[in-house]
Amino acid sequence: MIRASRATVWAAWTDPARLERWWIPAPSVCRVDRLAVRPDPRPTGASPPRRSC
Repeated sequence: MIRASRATVWAAWTDPARLERWWIPAPSVCRVDRLAVRPDPRPTGASPPRRSC
């Protein structure tokens, strides 16, 4: 569980500068070249689609 507000978590995943700091702990470095965030097309609470092997 992440002890942070939804807004804080959203910002950490959608702001490239924050994602770089959050993704990999120091002293490692992460660089985000591109970040494309799209809404999930599933209704709230819906399960992910099943995939057959």
